[in-house]
Amino acid sequence: MSQPLDVQRLARTLHEILIRDTLRAGPMHGYMIAGGIKERTGGHINIRHGTLYPVLHHLERQALIAGSWVEGHGRRRRKVYILAAAGWVYLKERAVEWRELQRCLVTLLSDGQSVCPAVER
Repeated sequence: MSQPLDVQRLARTLHEILIRDTLRAGPMHGYMIAGGIKERTGGHINIRHGTLYPVLHHLERQALIAGSWVEGHGRRRRKVYILAAAGWVYLKERAVEWRELQRCLVTLLSDGQSVCPAVER
């Protein structure tokens, strides 16, 4: 891993990765993003809207996603998000880190021996 894992940010980072990865399919509004994550994880991960929107706003402020308001079909306006170029780069970098973390955790949980230098026993 490029830097030690900040356990306090683990959930938020996971949400960010799931949102960005879901947006790879194309533009979506928040409800579609939450549904896409739930569907893609077989119902194992359900992001509540009270969690989703603050993360979306954070990602937008960081210019990792971009949002624009669109008129719905007879409905109220909705904010639709797309993955920005910087978000693609970030997603690729985080995916590598998460694969390394996954490998470390699986090893720790299976035989107790860490292969990850950032993990101290």
